[in-house]
Amino acid sequence: MFSITHRDVGGKTSLYAHVLRMDDGKYWDESADAWVATESGMCNVSLAEDTTMPGRYAGSANFNPSHGTTYDISIFEADGTMIVKTSQPYVSDKKTALQLVNDIQQELRLPKSADFTAPHAKSVLAQLNKAIQVMNESDGWPEMNVKGSFMTKVGVSVYSLRPINASYVDILKRMQIGTNVPLAKRTDGNFKTLQKMNTAPAQPTDYRIFGRAGGVLIVELTPAPDIAYQVDFELLMRNELLAAVTDIPLLDTNAIYIGGLAFTKKDQGSWYQDDMALFQNLVSAHADNQSEPNWGDAETI
Repeated sequence: MFSITHRDVGGKTSLYAHVLRMDDGKYWDESADAWVATESGMCNVSLAEDTTMPGRYAGSANFNPSHGTTYDISIFEADGTMIVKTSQPYVSDKKTALQLVNDIQQELRLPKSADFTAPHAKSVLAQLNKAIQVMNESDGWPEMNVKGSFMTKVGVSVYSLRPINASYVDILKRMQIGTNVPLAKRTDGNFKTLQKMNTAPAQPTDYRIFGRAGGVLIVELTPAPDIAYQVDFELLMRNELLAAVTDIPLLDTNAIYIGGLAFTKKDQGSWYQDDMALFQNLVSAHADNQSEPNWGDAETI
């Protein structure tokens, strides 16, 4: 099964997704359970709103994704208007939070936990999250980078950045319209001054970070758009800390394991220096090797 998660305003009904396999340009036909050459209503994958988390819509396409294959996911309103589009390579060799905890317990010759209720399992999970925090602060992880675009609406100046299957937008690196100079990021004071001067709608030239709603980053543009513009962006995601046994980190799980093992040994008073040096080398080498990552393309309207 190929899972799809989209965040939006709550209360929407009949949202659906289409999945395009970029390697051969075929669409998944949910009705026929087959890959087809033509996109149609038969490709609709229904998304339902989570009853406990308003605004979180989820569904699954009934196929087993292939490792290293890139899938293009489009989310649509009930009337056929596209909301967001994101291209994502599928990685099958990621481990769950419980598997990582069990791997460390096995290395330390301790019993494997079935969940995170036992004190030792909680402790190991905390050390894995320390490794994730260290990795989050380093540059160059391709899993964390997203390139995409959204469409403006006439007279609307505030937009939320919500990539598909992504939970936390950390840093907005760039926004640009076509081949024009990238939009300039402004402080609140400078932005408000420009906003008072830009009384007539026109092509946006500046922006500010308007706010944040959890992992959703909200930006404000000035001038307010006079027509629909495609705004290209690059942003950096943040790997949220592991909590549930089924959580799967976006970051490299081998590096998380090595870091978690080092921090666990340190916490227990055991010799940890060799593992810590390996973890630090992995983080440094990975960052140095990934100067221009791009693991996603999105279009939002």
